[in-house]
Parts: sequence; C-alpha cells; structure tokens
Amino acid sequence: MQGIDTSRRARLKIVIPIISISWHGGTRVLVQLANYLSNLGYEVVFLVSRNRCRTPFELANDVRVINVGVFTRVKAIDYSIFLCIVPFYVGTNAILIANFFVTYYPVRMLWLIKRMPYIYFVQDIESKFRLPLGLVLNPFCNWTYRDRRIVAANGHLRDRLLNEFGTASRAISVGPDRVFYDLSVQSAKKYDVVYFLRKESWKGLDRFQRFVEISKGRLTCLCVSQDESLREAIAGSGAEFCKPRDDRELIQCIDSARCFLLTSYREGFALPPLEGMARGLPAVLFRCGGPDQYVVDGRNAIYVDDEDHAFRAIEMLIADTIRYSMMSDEARQTAEKYRMDNSLKLMEKFVIECSEW
Repeated sequence: MQGIDTSRRARLKIVIPIISISWHGGTRVLVQLANYLSNLGYEVVFLVSRNRCRTPFELANDVRVINVGVFTRVKAIDYSIFLCIVPFYVGTNAILIANFFVTYYPVRMLWLIKRMPYIYFVQDIESKFRLPLGLVLNPFCNWTYRDRRIVAANGHLRDRLLNEFGTASRAISVGPDRVFYDLSVQSAKKYDVVYFLRKESWKGLDRFQRFVEISKGRLTCLCVSQDESLREAIAGSGAEFCKPRDDRELIQCIDSARCFLLTSYREGFALPPLEGMARGLPAVLFRCGGPDQYVVDGRNAIYVDDEDHAFRAIEMLIADTIRYSMMSDEARQTAEKYRMDNSLKLMEKFVIECSEW
C-alpha cells in the first residue's frame, strides 16, 4: 500500500488469537490475511489452543504459530484455559485481530489494561446458539457486535451489523484464494454434485440427506469434508466421501463435479459456492442470506425452495448443455469480481488505522 514504508511495517507486530486453525472457510481467510501481511514485512503471530493447528492451508514461512494452554481432548476445558492465558503471550507493541466472539474478550481486556489497538474482524453473526446454551452465550456474543472497531467481511454483514447493532461502518469483500483461479488440474467430470459436508445444524445436513434420498440412482454426488465421523451421515446414500489433504486435492474434487450444492439455513457470506464458481461450477443453493451478494438467480446460480426443487434444478442443468455452458461462464465472471487481493490491501489500511487510534 502506498504511503506505508517497509521500516514501519517491520516495527508492527500483528497477533491473531484463534481457538483452532482448521479447515473452516473463515480460517482460510485469516490464513490469507496472515500470509499477505507477513509477505509485506509485518511480524505476524497466530496464538492457537494447543494441538488445535490441523489445517491444509499453507502458512507463509515467516508466520509464527504459538501453541497456548493445554490439550486434554475436552474442547471446553482447552478453550477456556486458552482464553484465560492468551493475554500473557501477546507481549507488547502488538496490534490484535479478534476473529470470533470468544477471542474478542481477551483482546478487549488487553485494550482496557494496556491500551493495545485491535480490530474485531467479523465473518458471521454467531449469536444463534440453541437453548439452553444460547441463554448464556447469545447475550455475550451480541454484546461484542456493538464494538466500533469492527471490520465486516462483506457488505451483507456490514448492513446487518448496522441495522441490528448500529456498528460496522468498515467492510472488506472476502473471496476465493488466488489458487482457485490460477491452479491448473486435470480432473474428469465424474460427479453431478459436489457438496461440502458439515455437522453444524445451520449447514443443512438434514436437507442434504433428504436430497440424496430423492436423487439416489439418478445423480452422483461427492461429499468433501475433513471430519471422518461424517462418513456415517452419508452411509448407504450412494454419495462418495473425500478428505482432501491440500488445495490441489480440494480443487480436484470441485473440478470433478458439474454443480455445487449449498443447503445452509443461514450464512454470513458462504465462500465455498464462490470457490466452486471460480472453477466454473454453477451453484444450486437454498436462500440463506450471504450468497445474495453474488448470486444472480438463473444466471450464475439457481435458488431452490426444497430438496425436490434442488434435484430438478441440477437435473435440468446437466441435461441443458447450452444453458449449463452459459451459467458456467457467468459463474467464473462473477467469481473474478471477488478476488481477495484488493480486500487484503484494504485490510492493511484498517490495520494501520487501528495502530493510530
């Protein structure tokens, strides 16, 4: 970014507390941000709950990962200890980036005690926990969204935060990693559908299970997940399971399919369909909020109302090769508008502003 010299970047340390560096799409965005800032000359550090750094995303050589706390195999215990002791690992003269409502609290404490500058990078509004846990967590979560230092991951989230909490005037526009545009792989179209399998209730696994019942024997489906336990969720459905080890294998999975299916009930953005669109796959998806930013119904994707509608939409696309080709081209053109480079430059601008608050 113009106006920021190398020596100034070298003096700034950026610390990102994160309870788990996983396969999650939000983690991918943070890894892209960390790599970008590190390559510009910033010192970038992830503080992660011990033994919770299991990710296929490639970190730049200069990005440090520091394990904090203990590993007991009980996540609630590990995360609680991690959050309590994170402030002791930050050091001095750091800029903090909170990325989840629970990591917001130690970051906020460091600001109160040491006046350490921070950004609260919001990739979704999380305050939807079910009862009885929601009685405790939702108010704590909602309180964090009233902070004036929020940077929203996209315009949809910014508008929601403004309307619901009166905050988040700053926003970037997250998008696929450049590898989804640039990597060349050879993969035959073996499947009609690729689906990212997740266990969270709002991801719509129940919808997917009904979909495969309806389409069994008529459509082929590849499920992508890092969670081996989810194999059982699709057992007997006829769908195949893949656990990619890196981006190349993930892109091979996407390229082996004709359409991308999203069954979520709600999304702050939904990056995976856009990653599929970057590879030329039209998305078939339920209305869930976030994708409204990039979906043009009937042109680059198709919105559906139920599982039977999803089946008929995919069947129609596969049969109509001319329409499929047109939607595939539109999908690629849409994804091109969401390359991350410009957003990462804007995020650096917010980091510098944060250091001067």
